[in-house]
Amino acid sequence: MKVRYPVIGIIFLFISATIWENVLGTETYNRIGHPIMVILLLSLLGLIIYLIVKVISNELFDLTDDIQRHYEHKERRKEQQAYMMDNINQELDEIEATLDAISEAENSDGKITPIWNSKPPKR
Repeated sequence: MKVRYPVIGIIFLFISATIWENVLGTETYNRIGHPIMVILLLSLLGLIIYLIVKVISNELFDLTDDIQRHYEHKERRKEQQAYMMDNINQELDEIEATLDAISEAENSDGKITPIWNSKPPKR
């Protein structure tokens, strides 16, 4: 619901109060119509206050949700970077182990043998 609807209701209420007062007469309107109009006016004012509070609270909740999503995104990014660094470190360890194995094989008998134990190509 928009705030304009209760405002339109208040304007309509004042117009109808003027018409009722002219139709019923001042004395009858003061006894019957005035209390009804006051109750309707107060309910419309209360509705306006409720809508304003609702809009403000929704904006505050949206703001806190945005802040929470920002920090969650930041944490996810840190986790992804840590995962990528772990992968890089693991691949570097594998490369280092491969180089160590090649250098040990070269030092032991002078031949370089592939690590995967395949036969050397025929020449």
